[in-house]
Amino acid sequence: MKWGTESIPGAGAAIKTLIPTSVLFSTAHRIELSDTIHLYIIMSGATAIVLYPRKEGSTFNKEYYLKTHMPLAMKNWKDHGLKSYAVSELNADGPYAISTVMEFDSPESVGKALQSEGTKEVMEDVKNFSSETPILVHGNVVGRS
Repeated sequence: MKWGTESIPGAGAAIKTLIPTSVLFSTAHRIELSDTIHLYIIMSGATAIVLYPRKEGSTFNKEYYLKTHMPLAMKNWKDHGLKSYAVSELNADGPYAISTVMEFDSPESVGKALQSEGTKEVMEDVKNFSSETPILVHGNVVGRS
């Protein structure tokens, strides 16, 4: 594995980065602080967002979702990189009733989770708390605060 190096004025030698160059140069944002010092900001991770539509006559059992469904998702997807989730009840005038943001280790983790055998169990459970089919979107994390 090849490691990245950066020169620091006055140090007399280049220093090793803590990140392999294959990762560093493919996923990092480079900020040039001077001609010889560069800062690399690594944005790791991915999110998957699940949105439950709000329609006239639709039903959603929030208690079941929080106490049964989301622990089921965590049980099935944790080994595939699911780190955490946050569930929000959305404003009554919007097109969605509930949103869930799941944080994964990487975009590949999302793919592995969705292709795992446990996903069938998670998806078949939706009918137990929602009358609507959820919408799923996912992508790379490109910024954090």
